[in-house]
Amino acid sequence: MYLYGDTTAGKTTVLKFAASIVGSPVDIVRTFDGTPNGLAALPAEACDYPLFIDEKEQSDAVLRQNFSRFVYTVSNGVGRTKLTRDSVIKAVPKWRTILISTGETQLLEDNARGGSFTRCLQLPVLHEILSKKDCETISDCYDYHYGHAFLAALDKITELGFDYLRENYKELREKIASVYPNVQYDHVKFVCLVTLADAVLNCALGTDFNSAIGEAMANAIEIFKITATKDEISDSRRELEYVRNFISVNQANFVSDNAQSIPVKVFGKIDNDFIYVNPLPLKQACRADGYDYQKLVADLIGCGVILPAKHIEGDRRIRPTTTIRIGGVTARCLKITKDSI
Repeated sequence: MYLYGDTTAGKTTVLKFAASIVGSPVDIVRTFDGTPNGLAALPAEACDYPLFIDEKEQSDAVLRQNFSRFVYTVSNGVGRTKLTRDSVIKAVPKWRTILISTGETQLLEDNARGGSFTRCLQLPVLHEILSKKDCETISDCYDYHYGHAFLAALDKITELGFDYLRENYKELREKIASVYPNVQYDHVKFVCLVTLADAVLNCALGTDFNSAIGEAMANAIEIFKITATKDEISDSRRELEYVRNFISVNQANFVSDNAQSIPVKVFGKIDNDFIYVNPLPLKQACRADGYDYQKLVADLIGCGVILPAKHIEGDRRIRPTTTIRIGGVTARCLKITKDSI
């Protein structure tokens, strides 16, 4: 779960307050100021309780280019396989944890793989969470009272029993999934886990469990109001949007049927039904903007946006480009339906 927004919104105080349930925030909350390998080792240390990492902006240039990989590492629950100096395989680190972190800008870029968006719930902080005075009061509180709530929560978990909690988790999950069918199911499971933990903690501090579940459920609903849908994190949906913008920005470089002249740089052709895109400038744009051109073409063929050439007899490969004439010259272009753009 990644919270991002203005630097004065109170995100760090909220993060440290959450960490204080388990123990001292000074010892528990980490920063992104570390090497990718060093940060990848943190989940094993936080096994069976949340991992808190603050301030994405402190990350170095190498990690900044690989946040998507870091998300995969944490969510997979298994570390890298390594050898000792004697060529003996080291014990592979494993963990069960959730990562809660903060930053001023979103963690994943728009060109990241859909799998990383599935594994990371990015929540924009749209307004101030806590005032400066509230932050100071809460900070004074957790500096002296950290760790007590966790012990009370463990006692309450024992009292309620795992079977009872599993039933409530399943009920929450099914209810949320039915109300928000367009939300990624992994996000539903994650928020339901946090919702149940929130309810258990409130119950441990004296609230009736049914009332605690009701309050936690209200928080979950607010989260899902700003959660990306399946379509919004879909690779093909974002790739289509990218191609749409590419055509729009470079429209002057496309030749139309009634064109009076040919532009110096020809990016393709537009007729009544189709848009034909020259692969070379699109490939160059993808490389500059961090998109995988081959994957983009394959995904858009899969969803029917790009219409590939028919198979040549005896050739099992799909030929993504179609042969057309542009200004008297034969060219091979990607054929895109106008309706999809």
